[in-house]
Amino acid sequence: MKRKLQKKRKRAASGSVNLKSAALDKKENEKNSRNIDGSEKTVFGISVSPKKEHYYFLLIAALAAVLLLAGHGSRYATGNPTLPGEQVYYHLHLADVAADGAPSYDTSIAGSRRDYYTPYHYLLGYGGKMIDKEILARILPALLSIASLYFMERVLSLKREPLLEKMAMLTLFVISPAFLAMAIGSPQSMALFFTVLGAFLLLRGTAEGKGMQDAHDANSTHAPPDATSPAHQDHALMLLSLISFLFAALFSVLNGLIAAAVFGVLAFQQPSNPAAKKYLAAFAIIAGIMYFLTATPFFQVLEPQETNPLVQQVADLGAGVGFSIFFWILVIIGVISAWPRKKELAFLYAGTAALLAGSIFVSHDVNIITAVFFSLFAAKGLLRLQRTEWVFKDLQKITLLLIVCGLIFSSISFLSRVVNDPPRESMESMAQIIRETSDPDAVILSHPSNGYFIEAIGKRTAVLDSLSLSSRQERQKRMDMNVLLNTTDLEKAKQLLRKYHITHVLVTKEMREGGMWNSPLEGLLLLLRNSETFKNIASNEEAELWKVIER
Repeated sequence: MKRKLQKKRKRAASGSVNLKSAALDKKENEKNSRNIDGSEKTVFGISVSPKKEHYYFLLIAALAAVLLLAGHGSRYATGNPTLPGEQVYYHLHLADVAADGAPSYDTSIAGSRRDYYTPYHYLLGYGGKMIDKEILARILPALLSIASLYFMERVLSLKREPLLEKMAMLTLFVISPAFLAMAIGSPQSMALFFTVLGAFLLLRGTAEGKGMQDAHDANSTHAPPDATSPAHQDHALMLLSLISFLFAALFSVLNGLIAAAVFGVLAFQQPSNPAAKKYLAAFAIIAGIMYFLTATPFFQVLEPQETNPLVQQVADLGAGVGFSIFFWILVIIGVISAWPRKKELAFLYAGTAALLAGSIFVSHDVNIITAVFFSLFAAKGLLRLQRTEWVFKDLQKITLLLIVCGLIFSSISFLSRVVNDPPRESMESMAQIIRETSDPDAVILSHPSNGYFIEAIGKRTAVLDSLSLSSRQERQKRMDMNVLLNTTDLEKAKQLLRKYHITHVLVTKEMREGGMWNSPLEGLLLLLRNSETFKNIASNEEAELWKVIER
């Protein structure tokens, strides 16, 4: 009898726990539904109304614009009008080449190398003939990124996401270092734009087609469809969606896989529109042929990757394109809180895991895309923290305040890195001196991190650049340059100078101060004193340019 009573008590206790959990989920769903049907909602002490949804989006877009202006404006304020970072100059160089005919192989790197041009490079190259290319390189990714925000909001609306989650997701995405890195000068801004535009067109076409089909069923006639019939309108949007996804696929195989995954999930979630599956099949066939003919890279790695995955993912530890620790906390909370809906959100979970793996094993630049998925989970985590009934209300407020401040600090920290990113104005001046004082066929040796500046600003051939560090075809050249930069044997140095037709050596302050050598008596830095072989032809506070007299 006692055992039976104990079992009954356990069942009653577990039942009460389940009822409490169900009540909490029901309460949260009711809050979400109230936010969809047009009633006002108070969050963080602020009244939020769906009637003002467009104003909220404009505020988020304005926040994005302010952050981007702060990044570029701060460089101007410190007396540095150059573009931030190496990669921006690599894309400027490709834009120049694309506008001049886009040859398959790039001769601005010693030994030549195959380059891959995207719609971004063509638009930047041809647009740069009408307005200053460096100004366009600032404006274009910013406009594309803000336009992507708009279509993200439209996609979330078509998916019936609650207003608070939409606005929280977009805000968290905007203040993430990944978004800022994209909007400041990455072609991924255009890839993301085409992806979310394709998703919007697909959903919009399906929604319109379904609504019109219902109206057609209610008033069935046998009249043949005309050019404005539901079927025609549906297929037109499907075709536009296909074209948009194909443009996204032009950026890399990874971008193509992401476009295919988004296309596939949205198509198979809409049984009322079987035409979407046919367009998905067309996308797969066309993209497959395109990749076979052009040998598009899986994902181009333009800078050396951090070997420690923790450092590579956490912006506060110095990741180039990472996430704040507080952002990670919100993502984890969001993943856990949304787990009961794991079947419904299976694509979101799988996509996030796949992209996170890509950012660790392929390139941290993949985080630009991962940030979209992470922001959805982070929004769920933030709102879960705000909605949960805490025993100590003050502790809840302090926790939320710390998280919000941490997120803001991470954005400010990233922007401060943007301000200090190379090149300095003096480095740009040295690259211009290279262009003015050397022959068009000159070959310049320097640290790989200076390669893009030599190619884009100096318009000369670099022996190595940052892309060379991940290129299998340039492995032998990397080994030879390591020997050349570190040898004190003059004859060995001359042999390698002749092998790669090197005419100039560019030595920067960073190379002298630990980036390549620790003492003036080390390696090639010592050999530069030999006046019969090398001659210093230009110098400033940032760099020195030496000409090879005898090889």
